[in-house]
Amino acid sequence: MALNGSAVGMAPLRAVIHAQTGKSTEPRVSCFYGARTVADLFYTAECDALAARHPIFTWPRHCPTRPRAALGGLGRPLTR
Repeated sequence: MALNGSAVGMAPLRAVIHAQTGKSTEPRVSCFYGARTVADLFYTAECDALAARHPIFTWPRHCPTRPRAALGGLGRPLTR
């Protein structure tokens, strides 16, 4: 399952993410998440924790104002 959210648009996707990770089975869930700045990325601690607990969940992030390497890569913690 592929989800796409940005900034506050992440809020409605949380219900889908929690429902799918609660099953702990397929389908895999990838939430592609972008924001203008790192400060605009909401729910980072929550999504990092979900990704650590549930291997079916990843959440690649993108901020055009930050180099890709600074985002920590696929599902890894983002440093500010």
